[in-house]
Amino acid sequence: MAEAVRTAHRAAQGSGWRLHVTTPQLESIAYALWLEARAHSVDSANRLARESGVRHDP
Repeated sequence: MAEAVRTAHRAAQGSGWRLHVTTPQLESIAYALWLEARAHSVDSANRLARESGVRHDP
């Protein structure tokens, strides 16, 4: 994951970043955003699901 963060680059449009991660890493990110949604906002988790098709469903 550290390598993916080091090689991340700004998206061509918007204010997001592009990461090149493996499927297990993407699933881990989905889980982290699901946890974040429990405490704060679902926006990030919804965006990840919309853009990558990966969502953590307990």
